[in-house]
Amino acid sequence: MTLSQLKSGDSGLITRVDTTDVILAKLASRGIVPGAHVNILVQGNPCLITTNNDEWALSDQEASGIHVTRDGSAVSKLKSLFNWS
Repeated sequence: MTLSQLKSGDSGLITRVDTTDVILAKLASRGIVPGAHVNILVQGNPCLITTNNDEWALSDQEASGIHVTRDGSAVSKLKSLFNWS
């Protein structure tokens, strides 16, 4: 599943990033890398996300190359909502 397939309010763990080297470097500089937890604030173009306590806007091209595992546990959702580790 990719970020572009998630809905507003969903969250997940980045598992893989498939994109060009230029976009990969841009995403990595923002901390959007495998292992990072991401929350979808607003789905669309751009897709608005949070990761590492930062907010980012991603184009459709960027979001469609970021593979995630959906975060389904209620505890994890509460932790991300309140920024708990």
